[in-house]
Amino acid sequence: MKNKYLLIISFILFILITLLVITGYSYYYEEAFYNLLSITKTKTSIMKIITFFGGQIFVSLLCIILLFIPKLSYKIGTPITITIIINGIINIILKNIFMRQRPNINQLVNEVGFSYPSGHSMNIIAITTMLSLLLFRYLKNKKKVYCITILLFLITLLVGFSRIYLGVHYLGDVIGGFLIGYVITTIIYYLWDKYTKNS
Repeated sequence: MKNKYLLIISFILFILITLLVITGYSYYYEEAFYNLLSITKTKTSIMKIITFFGGQIFVSLLCIILLFIPKLSYKIGTPITITIIINGIINIILKNIFMRQRPNINQLVNEVGFSYPSGHSMNIIAITTMLSLLLFRYLKNKKKVYCITILLFLITLLVGFSRIYLGVHYLGDVIGGFLIGYVITTIIYYLWDKYTKNS
């Protein structure tokens, strides 16, 4: 498996973040980070739009669209949909294990359920990571792939940031979501890659 060291490092970091969260030590850097933010009406409107791209409605629509486009269905739609479903199930399991309450600050959008890890972060990292890996597999023009990957990375960061800005997640929730989402997605990709090459 390529990038296995990055995969291992990501999982170790997820464990470390999780330990900081469950012991309460994460509050020190999380509160400091949130206090650096300046809330304005314009920024809030923008963040609400950005956060939509990690939400269940957008993710579901994206999967449906990809699955019903013949040329994209099997190569892209199916692996992304499988990844989203598995990430979603694991997210629910983890949230109910850790049962971290959402921030008790001024929430700018309404959210329910537990906070750690962030479902939006796991959703968006699942989409962007899987899409990037598939592009590297299928597209010959690697310069274009790198440019697209950088754009997807920026979108991922913005979605994660929007969750903190809107007051519905701590920084640790977002980082933890990114890390475990990346680990799950990368494993699924290499299993998918192996299966499709052998079939």
